[in-house]
Amino acid sequence: MQANARIDYPAVQRAVADLLNAIGEDPSRQGLHDTPERVARHVFGASTRLLDRPGCLVNGALFDETYDEMVMVRDIEFYSMCEHHLLPFIGRAHVAYFRGKVIGLSKIPRIVDMFARRLQVQERMTREIAEFIDHLLNLMGSPLSSKVYTCAPQCAASRSMTLA
Repeated sequence: MQANARIDYPAVQRAVADLLNAIGEDPSRQGLHDTPERVARHVFGASTRLLDRPGCLVNGALFDETYDEMVMVRDIEFYSMCEHHLLPFIGRAHVAYFRGKVIGLSKIPRIVDMFARRLQVQERMTREIAEFIDHLLNLMGSPLSSKVYTCAPQCAASRSMTLA
């Protein structure tokens, strides 16, 4: 999703209702009556959070401390949606950066969440998080290298695929 994208909630609701009709369901029945609105609000609405101004996510928690050791936050649980199948997937991210200034540790899980809350593939999400952190810390004149590792691609598992 582009940073300046806006979601057309009524169009999403119509599309979900059309999908329900196409698979033989009645979108007006009791259990499905509010489903189009819920999908638009909860699934796609969450993906727009903070996309317009990702710098606000850090909210000034960049510190001019010279630190030459690895900084790492492990086991950051994330929830995302596979852009190939529109199926949810979950995972854990481990984010580390080396040599440079310091970013508030509580901000790193928020950065992971920001990139997870859009249609995504794990490989791009990994790159986007690393590039975002590099960009933030390079603005402070700090040479660095960041790494992001994600795991547990639930998209394939949710489609009953076996991973060999």
